[in-house]
Amino acid sequence: MPDDTDLYIDHADLRSEDFTAFEKLLAAHRDRIPWTDPDWESVMFAGHVSDGKWHEPNALFTPSRRSSAWAASAGAKSALVYFDEDGRALPDRPRGPAPDSPLATHLTDRLPTWSAEPCHLAPGRDLADLQDQTWGWRAPWTTTVAPHDAALLTGPGGERLLAVQMGEDSPLTVGAAVPEGLGGYNLGSVRRPGTVSVPSGATPTALSAAINDTLAPQYRRALWEARTVVLGFAAEDIRDLGATRTRGLWSHVEVLLANGPHLLAGIRAATVADDHLDPAVGPQLPTLQTTADALTRLQEIRTTWEEATPPGTGAESAPERRRLEELRDHQARPYALQLANGPLPDLAAHVTARIGAPVPDPDATARAARARSTRSPAPTSPPAGAAPATTPQPGPRRPTR
Repeated sequence: MPDDTDLYIDHADLRSEDFTAFEKLLAAHRDRIPWTDPDWESVMFAGHVSDGKWHEPNALFTPSRRSSAWAASAGAKSALVYFDEDGRALPDRPRGPAPDSPLATHLTDRLPTWSAEPCHLAPGRDLADLQDQTWGWRAPWTTTVAPHDAALLTGPGGERLLAVQMGEDSPLTVGAAVPEGLGGYNLGSVRRPGTVSVPSGATPTALSAAINDTLAPQYRRALWEARTVVLGFAAEDIRDLGATRTRGLWSHVEVLLANGPHLLAGIRAATVADDHLDPAVGPQLPTLQTTADALTRLQEIRTTWEEATPPGTGAESAPERRRLEELRDHQARPYALQLANGPLPDLAAHVTARIGAPVPDPDATARAARARSTRSPAPTSPPAGAAPATTPQPGPRRPTR
């Protein structure tokens, strides 16, 4: 079961009578008849009925003060429940060790630079969470009908892909998994990668080509665009806060910390000699070390705050937590403003077209740039009938940028 106990009541704290109540409330919602329960109130229903069967049903329920679940909910949590096509509740089970996955073993053997983690496939929350992992493609399974096998792939550059096989002999579908650290920003402008389909008996070479040569570069490009977008939004929000306000600052700092180091490393790796000669880009490149220092300082502030924050969320620790948060935000503000006004978003956008493509050799690129700046064009042949020049004249030098 996912670690979302801060949001929802753990199903282990519920009774069989509670799940019976959930089923009755769902049935009443389907039949459009009034129904109340002494222990539970319905908050939200999702899904639809077709041919007498539910499709993708789930619901939120809150306990009444008379319910035994009130203590488990601390008066603030709801029960998130998934149902099968007949409207039967699907209790979540405490998540144990990862299940055996022939697919994960198969992928690990054939993709030596990738790691493969088996996915939990129990009907209900597991399958809903697996749906939420897809990035830019539609899941071919439902919350009640699981795939035959599935594995989460992590690549050498932090790529996250989801590999799914719907049947034992079905093709392997691999698509992007949702990246971490992007916050809740609108990424509508980002071009998500597609999917690749590989026959179940594909050779290691074909599997490697589909993932390493096709999908992984698309993922790196999409992830770069997404990080550039969210970092730009965070920088704009920090600037809008101004030089004195700190309320709401830290959520934007977390975005900087989650994405800034990746963009910084990518800019340094993708920068070529011509960038230093570009008047719009070259002057910003030497400031990258200042950007790196600001990110390091923000990370140190976060680490110090986490180590000093008292455990627990009780009322007795709340004043100390607030004091430490105010100190953290006060210390972070100048570094956050420095990053928000710095070159990172612009430089990241500048090298976007190079992300996902082979990284050029920096020495060869430097030699080519020097050659272009000094090369003279070859002399042209004189027109017919013209007197040959007695002394070859050099052509004009190509101006340097």
